[in-house]
Amino acid sequence: MDITIRKAEVSDAPVICDFIHRLTEYQGFAEDCTLTVEETERLMKKANGLHAVIAEDNGIPIGFTSYIFIPLATLSGRKIIYIEDAFIIEEMRRKGIGKAIFKFIEEIGRSKNCLRLEWKDLSGNDESVKFYENINADVSKKWITYMKKL
Repeated sequence: MDITIRKAEVSDAPVICDFIHRLTEYQGFAEDCTLTVEETERLMKKANGLHAVIAEDNGIPIGFTSYIFIPLATLSGRKIIYIEDAFIIEEMRRKGIGKAIFKFIEEIGRSKNCLRLEWKDLSGNDESVKFYENINADVSKKWITYMKKL
């Protein structure tokens, strides 16, 4: 096993798009995922668009995490780095890859003077909850996320 983690380039859009589709399938709502490679490329080319890191084993993609920068946390004036999606193929889980990806993204956030790293997960995802507890992440008991589909 030779694991590397690197920032994604626009040329990685097909890999990222594939992982996003695999993630939504894993989460049980693949029918809602209409993302195309072209749309992924467009999002990655935007000034404050989609960013991602890719984990590879001997050059073969095994996982990814996408993130964006929220430009302003009004209490501090600093940015927030927000993880949108994270996925590692099943046979590569529990090998420290997720932890390495999170550390990589934390370093990106620190280098950009971000206030914090944030993400959300589906309730009932016990495997992820254990992972988040393992990396010492705090669960917000103060904030509730509401969503309204448009």
